[in-house]
Amino acid sequence: MVIILKRILLVLSILNLLDGILTLIGLNHNVIEEYNPVMKILYDFHPLLFLTVKLILSVFLILLSYFIPEKSFVKIITIGATVIYLVVCFLHLVWIFVLF
Repeated sequence: MVIILKRILLVLSILNLLDGILTLIGLNHNVIEEYNPVMKILYDFHPLLFLTVKLILSVFLILLSYFIPEKSFVKIITIGATVIYLVVCFLHLVWIFVLF
């Protein structure tokens, strides 16, 4: 069963990184805004810092998957976060379709 949580965390980390890349593209084309105040500060300071933090968070999620036991509340939270990131990535697809 731990494999399931590891896979969910891997998907979440990939979606997080994809969100970072697509957000960076959208911000550079002025078609979206960053609503996360922490990430906005990082992007305003330097876009590479923004993307580096997203990468570090993604790697952290993968590493975390090796240390957390598979408990229902952890799995539920992870699934919820994954669903949210799927919606965010879908919204990215909308502006990409409009832009290109």
